[in-house]
Amino acid sequence: MIARVIEGEIDAVRVSLDEAVDTVRCSVVPALRDQDGYGGMYLLLTDEGKALAISLWTNEEAAEAGTVDSRPLYEDEIEKFTAIYRVAPGRETYRVALADTPAAPRVRNDVVADRLRELRAASDEAHREHQKRVDAAIDELDRKANELYAKF
Repeated sequence: MIARVIEGEIDAVRVSLDEAVDTVRCSVVPALRDQDGYGGMYLLLTDEGKALAISLWTNEEAAEAGTVDSRPLYEDEIEKFTAIYRVAPGRETYRVALADTPAAPRVRNDVVADRLRELRAASDEAHREHQKRVDAAIDELDRKANELYAKF
């Protein structure tokens, strides 16, 4: 696994840090996902605007292709940040020597299936109760309409 690291500083006076993160989430991440060998990314940010973006790649060729083959893509994405960076970001590539990501809790399939069945049954029951109320309201409206027609 290869990590590409981009270090920069966001000008928090010109743009909020949340807006900068939204730009990465909505523009950069989808563009990275389109690249062969992309394995995810982390964006680290201080309250002062120092940013460290770490993108993960399956191998050196994929990481290099992401910088060489997609140079216009990289430049287009960086262009979106010209108004928010204090200085142009630096970029380095590293070999991931150790990665320890906590595993998500494992849920057995039968537990999930049981819970889905419970939710479906509750939903069906709620639907039946709602339909009873709707039917009762329609019956009441019909009764009142018939009373009004009878008066004329």
